[in-house]
Amino acid sequence: MSLQAVQAILAALTTGITTRAIYPRNHPRVRQAAADLITVFGETLRAVGKEELTILVVGDELVVDDRPMRQAALFQESLLRGLQRRSVERLTLGAGLAPEEAAALLDGLSGAGELANSPHVTLGRARLGYGAEGAGTAPDDRPEEPDAEPEQKGLQESDIEAVRAAFALFATDRAESIRRLRQLLPELVVKLARMRRTFYLLPAAEEPDERLSVHSVNVALLAIVFGQALGFDEALLAELGFAALFHDIGKLELPAELRRPGRPLSPSERALFERHPELGAATLAPPEEAGTLSVVVAYEHHLRWDGEPSYPPRQAPARAPGLASQLTAVVDLWDVALALAPAPGAAARAYAREALVAAAGTRLDPWAARRFLGLVSGPGAPP
Repeated sequence: MSLQAVQAILAALTTGITTRAIYPRNHPRVRQAAADLITVFGETLRAVGKEELTILVVGDELVVDDRPMRQAALFQESLLRGLQRRSVERLTLGAGLAPEEAAALLDGLSGAGELANSPHVTLGRARLGYGAEGAGTAPDDRPEEPDAEPEQKGLQESDIEAVRAAFALFATDRAESIRRLRQLLPELVVKLARMRRTFYLLPAAEEPDERLSVHSVNVALLAIVFGQALGFDEALLAELGFAALFHDIGKLELPAELRRPGRPLSPSERALFERHPELGAATLAPPEEAGTLSVVVAYEHHLRWDGEPSYPPRQAPARAPGLASQLTAVVDLWDVALALAPAPGAAARAYAREALVAAAGTRLDPWAARRFLGLVSGPGAPP
């Protein structure tokens, strides 16, 4: 969809929101604004052959039809604030938007009424939040549909545990582990996209092998949700999740005592520990099994964004880590910081935010760090 077409739809939406904020619902100007929205939206979708349009809120920016609106015009401000006020970070409008739906949508976005799902209006959240234990999230205030079919439900704890068990199997049966995960990851992506409420991350474990599997699953979940917020398609999300899951697989080659976070390391132990990206890439080769992206992310996830010395040593000619590696590095640091925080809950989240802010522009791509912080710290997120 062209930028001009996107702007036409946004202009119709924001005009309607502003008009509804000034006039009562039955005022002729409001009825006309709703009718104009239906006309512009319907004609634009038909012209480009699409059935729906998705608007994402990423921090303080809109992403429309996979297009970041980084230089958003001032007329988009009311739409952005309306979505943020309702803690909605994903709005999908479908072809066939009815007059009553358009009117209700303008009510909700203007603050004059409730914002709710309807046949051609779907609301969702891309943000991440954490519950009292620092491992979960606050529920959405919309209840599950009582008659929802099981296959339409979002992510369950059993889904996360199945991924963790399949990953743990890698140490003893590599082929079966990869086979199971290739089946589970696409399902995980779909279920995360269906979520009406935020999901739970696994709590940190003490035993080194279990801690590795827990951290790896958490990084995969965070990477998928991060990618969803950036507009990645399902196939790419599954590959990103798979690669993020195996980012630290090289640690299986290290002695267990070196895998305990926070433990002081001697110079020789530090040198061995810093080999885990190379060991991981070697473990995942040949790429025909685990995929090229997994090998790359395992090797690159500790490379610094600013080009300063890091581990493993950069190959000549030096280049910045790939996008998947940069996104994985961000969520990797977030989960590690949560686990190492001196206190749980809000204090842990503040500790993790500080860690990302400190690393942005040096270890981490500042753009990726800022976008992720927008997800975990944006409007509607826990304090």
